[in-house]
Formats: sequence, C-alpha cells, structure tokens
Amino acid sequence: MKKAFRTTFVMALAALLWACSGEADTNSPKHIVEQYAEAIIKGDYRGALDLVYFGGETEEAQQLREAFTNLCEEMAKEGLKESDQLVRYQLGEEEIDEAKGKAIVQATLTYADGHSKEDEIHLLRNEQGQWLVDETN
Repeated sequence: MKKAFRTTFVMALAALLWACSGEADTNSPKHIVEQYAEAIIKGDYRGALDLVYFGGETEEAQQLREAFTNLCEEMAKEGLKESDQLVRYQLGEEEIDEAKGKAIVQATLTYADGHSKEDEIHLLRNEQGQWLVDETN
C-alpha cells in the first residue's frame, strides 16, 4: 500500500511540475516567435496575426488587425513570390527586458527561393502579460 501511494505521489508531483514548467514556457518570447513563424509557414495568417501587437484591445486596434489579416490572406491567394515565402526558421538568443516589457529573439529565416537572412524579432508584453510580436520595429 505504501509503495502504491509513493508511486502515485511521485507521478502526481512529476505531472504537476511538468504542467507548471510547460505553462510558463508557452508565454516566453521565443515560444511566441516559434508559434508566429509556424503559422506563417502554414499560411495561417489569422493565427500569426493573433500573435502581433496592434496597440491593445481598442476597437481601432481590432479593426487594424482585421484589415491587415484580410490583406495578408488576399495576397496569399494571389500567390506570394518565392522570396517572400517563409519555409524554415532557426531561433537564436533571446534578450528579455522585463522592466520595459520588451524582448528580442534572434532568428535565421529561410525562404522558398533558398535565400536566408538574419533577423531580430521584437516583442512587447501586453496589458494582460502576454508576449506579442511588435511589427512596429
């Protein structure tokens, strides 16, 4: 009985630690950039733009998000040039300034035509504490 209790306790503790560590990681700047890049690669522009900061939760910001999403989806339907089609990414260092609510993630982006470029993805922490890509930089 003690052995079964101990095994159950250890498994429950491990599950709790795993769940807590995974939850904290899902809002890291690096994880947000990963989600953003994956959505772009899949052509899920609405999903990608849900991870972009458009100025908060104001009606104007929501209208801007919707207009930009529609524009991206329309451009994708018409066909993107290979030089604009992201196919792979590799994330590098992550710099976080908690006091200012800003972060930068280094990335190497590779496009369908084979060219790659180094880029800095800037992020802001919104009013709810979520990291979002800052396209104003």
